[in-house]
Amino acid sequence: MIQFEPVLLFAHALVFPIFLFLFSRYVIAPVFTVLERRRGMLNVENQHAFGAARTRAELKERCRREIEEVHRNGGVLLVNTKTRATQEAQRYLEEVREQMHRRMEEKKDDIEQVRCATAGELDARREELLKAITCELWGEREA
Repeated sequence: MIQFEPVLLFAHALVFPIFLFLFSRYVIAPVFTVLERRRGMLNVENQHAFGAARTRAELKERCRREIEEVHRNGGVLLVNTKTRATQEAQRYLEEVREQMHRRMEEKKDDIEQVRCATAGELDARREELLKAITCELWGEREA
């Protein structure tokens, strides 16, 4: 059977609180200090991670809005460019038509002058040929 010694119980009762005090002060306290520091570092890292996630979401939204704005502005720019190109093409076409009509009028005058000159030359040449044929056929000489 187990023997009960009151002195040993009394010694254990005295040493146990001292052991608990020393254990908590030199073993548990430093461990809890390290754990608290670690928890603080994790909290800071979590805050940075949540801040980065928020910033990423804000940047993503801003990027999406800017892309939509670029698409809208690009569409407007495309329409404006097409309209301006069409207007320039119409203006150029009108200029070409005007130049063509001016040149046609200039050439008509030139052609009319050449036709008149040619008609006069043809009349003179015809007269010469008639005289030459008449002389050959009828034997008449020019005086």
